[in-house]
Amino acid sequence: MAAITVRAPAGSSAPNGDVARPPRNRTREIGIPKAVGARKSDIVLQFLTEAVVLTVIGGIPALITGWMISFIARLVFPSLPTAFPPSPASRYRWA
Repeated sequence: MAAITVRAPAGSSAPNGDVARPPRNRTREIGIPKAVGARKSDIVLQFLTEAVVLTVIGGIPALITGWMISFIARLVFPSLPTAFPPSPASRYRWA
């Protein structure tokens, strides 16, 4: 269970470690395309594409893991409301 709990935050923070590095650490990734004639917009597009791809790769396993946890919880605890969003009647049960 602990491994599953760690997967969602780790998957969603993958872009932070890879994309948010200081530009000084990524000089080769910027310098080589510039040397062969890339424009600034090409390099920005490369970094944005990398961020989106890493987010999707990290986010899909996190979504599947969350769905599996919800499905297992629904099997183990049938009376537990696991639907999202909860029905309007159950929203004000505490009042």
